[in-house]
Amino acid sequence: MPRASFQQFAIERREEILAIAAQEFAALGFHGTSYNRLLLRLGIGKSSAHHCFEDKADLFRTAVSECYGKWFRSLSRLTPPSKREQFWPYILEVNVNGFRFMLEDPTAAALMQCLQRETASLERVLGAEQVLDAIEQNHRTILAVGQQLGAVRTDLPIARLSMISRAIASAEDQAFVQQIRREGREAVAARIPALAQRVTDLLSRAFEVSDD
Repeated sequence: MPRASFQQFAIERREEILAIAAQEFAALGFHGTSYNRLLLRLGIGKSSAHHCFEDKADLFRTAVSECYGKWFRSLSRLTPPSKREQFWPYILEVNVNGFRFMLEDPTAAALMQCLQRETASLERVLGAEQVLDAIEQNHRTILAVGQQLGAVRTDLPIARLSMISRAIASAEDQAFVQQIRREGREAVAARIPALAQRVTDLLSRAFEVSDD
């Protein structure tokens, strides 16, 4: 995570640095991004950069954490379910919120896509205890709530359920971004409720407890 010197910048400058870094990483991927070129675009010399970030990986972790932090904060504004019948409508809200987040913040969405594409080669870069664990924990927490309410199956370990949930979410996010590129933001925005319902139906078929 960034060094103390970075935190001493004005909040507007910190946001600018992370936004530009996110654009570069989203466009070129972690491995394809030149740290020297990125620093040049940021207007930060190498010696100053070392006082802010340990290296390119540290800056990438910070940018990704900021994007997911925005996403998690947006989720915190939703009312969590307290009854079984509220769980899947809540998941629908989560999916609508997620699609709107990607539509309204395309740079953050592209960076999150970069993370999903390169996860296998980025585990050492990200650090298992950091971003990847936060994503995993988010899925496990939601699934655990569903189990407590009797809405999510309990015949499989929570780790297996989370793995399936993350795979579905990743695939649907990738498809959503591709639709935006093909059809344009306005056309896709009008279909967000239907797209979110489709994902919710897919998840419910995979995880919902059968009443039979």
